[in-house]
Amino acid sequence: MTRRELQQRLHALDEIRNIMGAMKNLALLETRKLARFLGAQQQVVAGVEAAAADFLHFYPPPAPAAESAQETLLLIGSERGFCGGFNEVLLERAGNGGAPDSPRIIAVGRKLCLKLENDARVLALLDGPNVVEEVPNVLSRLVEEIGTLQARSGPLSLAVLHHREAGHEPARRRLLPPFTERRDGVPAHGHPPLLNLDPATFFMELVDHYLLAALHEVFYTSLMAENRQRIQHMQGAVDRLEQQTAELKLKYNTLRQEEITEEIEVILLSAASVEAFPKR
Repeated sequence: MTRRELQQRLHALDEIRNIMGAMKNLALLETRKLARFLGAQQQVVAGVEAAAADFLHFYPPPAPAAESAQETLLLIGSERGFCGGFNEVLLERAGNGGAPDSPRIIAVGRKLCLKLENDARVLALLDGPNVVEEVPNVLSRLVEEIGTLQARSGPLSLAVLHHREAGHEPARRRLLPPFTERRDGVPAHGHPPLLNLDPATFFMELVDHYLLAALHEVFYTSLMAENRQRIQHMQGAVDRLEQQTAELKLKYNTLRQEEITEEIEVILLSAASVEAFPKR
């Protein structure tokens, strides 16, 4: 490789490093925004779950969904790439669908959906959010899709599989039927809650609030994990680029030194030739 080619290669690596650095900074800013949203949303979900636990202690829950209903699994992947094996881990945990009782799948996130285009288990493929501000629109489409599936097939048995904190395995959480993972215990109050609605109507409204709040929390958590993995992935790529740049700069400097040495030798030979001629 010539010195000029090395120079062009170094310039290209510098541009790539700047782009990756910008992507890493954007992901870092997104995690800071998500930290504010996620903390508040976790409090909302905890409040709804506490209200549900108190309500269900005094009022028997409605009959659960039919046991024959096949489970539906909501997979929340990434909309963009550069986040390592984010989607591959989800697919591994979801299984290959070989068993007859394998859950049907609703996939969210374009990069994940591309890997599931020909999967017979898929009920719906939806675009995911790039930033936290896009989460409400994505949830609107998702809730509409869930409503369509319920109208067509009856009540869903819905669980969600999503990433959480970096370094942890994906979490699996049941959303429908709701509150099945709650712990029985002593209620917060010693008397039944005072309701302005009949218990069945109140419970239906509570489920709607819970589903929306829980989905917000799940999407914020997944988006936080995605951006943290992207930061790690980008940092690793930048480190490798800097290593390659250092190696190329060493080669560039070596070639430049060889060229300078050759130029000096040519100058010395020229001077020697001039001195060899007799003066007139």
